[in-house]
Amino acid sequence: MTGGLSPAADMPDDASRDAFLEKTLQVWQSRTQRRLTKEDAREIAENMAGFISILQEWAAEERLGKGTDSGVAPGRHDGVVCAREVPNDPA
Repeated sequence: MTGGLSPAADMPDDASRDAFLEKTLQVWQSRTQRRLTKEDAREIAENMAGFISILQEWAAEERLGKGTDSGVAPGRHDGVVCAREVPNDPA
């Protein structure tokens, strides 16, 4: 044993996961007419986590001055997440 926590130690128990998904359903259900399922809630949470992660990446790259001149915002552009367009700065 290396002394570190196992990945399973970071996983929430079933009750915590269910409570989180129920809260996610509460928040997002009012934004659609379609009845959302727990699978929808899981997917929403996963997508929001990915979105926030990309925003954090972009903010870190911007702080470090690693922007691009390509007209596309910095970050992952692997086809999973659409790149947002950034107006070209004529300056």
